[in-house]
Amino acid sequence: MSPLNRQRIGEHGRALPPTKLKIANVRYVLIAKFCAESGYTEKAIRRKIEDGVWLENREFIRGPDGRIFIDMMGFERWVEGRRELSRRSAARSD
Repeated sequence: MSPLNRQRIGEHGRALPPTKLKIANVRYVLIAKFCAESGYTEKAIRRKIEDGVWLENREFIRGPDGRIFIDMMGFERWVEGRRELSRRSAARSD
């Protein structure tokens, strides 16, 4: 099961209803916060950025101080595959 959908078990072993990530209401989060909430490692995030899997101003941005912030909306689009669809449709229009 994905770290984002981990089932929580309450008292007496009963499953608790799913909850949203605590960072759901925040658009941009630092890598450390994103890692703590998503289950991705910092190395995995930086590799996605270095390899061009995640693009600047799409899945992440750089703050004025140069620190990397993950764009939660961009991450959601990436997870759902919507980023790839928009890239394909843009290529077709060329």
